[in-house]
Amino acid sequence: MSTDAEAAPAAPFWSGDPLSLGLPVFIVGTVALALVLVGYVPAGAVGASIPVIGLATGLGLLIATLWAAAIGASAVASVFGIFAGFWLSYATLVLGLLHNWFAIPPTAVVHTQGLFLISWLVVVGMLFVATLRLPFAFTL
Repeated sequence: MSTDAEAAPAAPFWSGDPLSLGLPVFIVGTVALALVLVGYVPAGAVGASIPVIGLATGLGLLIATLWAAAIGASAVASVFGIFAGFWLSYATLVLGLLHNWFAIPPTAVVHTQGLFLISWLVVVGMLFVATLRLPFAFTL
């Protein structure tokens, strides 16, 4: 006779594959940013991408980061965490520039964007170099 005590244990709260969330939300944010950069929306409507980039991609990657860390996938958690930081900071930069949150004069906006891009280029470049020691799928 089988009892409840002998039943298989329930799956832990954090189980599964965080890539099932992280990859789609990364793709949707990338598509939204690409459409902004190629001029699909007018330059004055650059904030149109923020709901997708800030909430779907930034928040989605933050959740995927916590998920990956909880299951012990530290490399995946690192990649997702870095890109969550990128997307959330991009959303904050755009909203801040559109609403003058940071009191950046119009003459400094181009250099502010340059500072953002150069800073993230350095981090993503370091991430790229670090992935060269991992299986090729991480680098790709």
